[in-house]
Amino acid sequence: MVRAGSALFLVRPNLLNVRDIWRQIDSQIETRTPQFAHLLNPPASGTQVSQLEAHIGMTFPPSVRESYLVHNGESEETDGLLDLWKFLPLDGVKEWWEEMKLIEESYEFGEFDCESMIPIMFREGDLRYVDRSTNGEETPLVEWNHENPTRDEFAPDFGHFLSSFLKDFEDGNLIAEPEFGLKAIIQQTTSQS
Repeated sequence: MVRAGSALFLVRPNLLNVRDIWRQIDSQIETRTPQFAHLLNPPASGTQVSQLEAHIGMTFPPSVRESYLVHNGESEETDGLLDLWKFLPLDGVKEWWEEMKLIEESYEFGEFDCESMIPIMFREGDLRYVDRSTNGEETPLVEWNHENPTRDEFAPDFGHFLSSFLKDFEDGNLIAEPEFGLKAIIQQTTSQS
């Protein structure tokens, strides 16, 4: 197991590659929540990924780059398929990066380093980001809370996050959120009697 923040991540001895993990997540969605099967976008092209990397002046970690070659994030229709976190499409990454860069240049809060932080997930004003990759290494998935900006490592890398999400799905710990009509897959809670 690997610990990131307060979360423990199972390290599978034969950790699947990201394309296989996504294939299995897609299968779980099609089987358990077929109403959401159309909400993951089709793949981005390698050219689209490279163009965004050139625009922001940073390289994605391998698991993030590979993920975009499987799914270019989520549809605008979702409320966050990955436990209420939206996997941003490339244009969403660009939009959030540009917005955070403008805020930092205008106000100099020093809370978001646009030369190393790449936002890839969003929920209610909060971001999960990865650091730029140098030499093709993976970097942690970090949670950034807009009300209390700190560097909280959520997972060792995006591939571990996806692997953990898949395991929770396979184990029946995730459900389609029915109560509020959200288009999201969330942790199932058990009520205390």
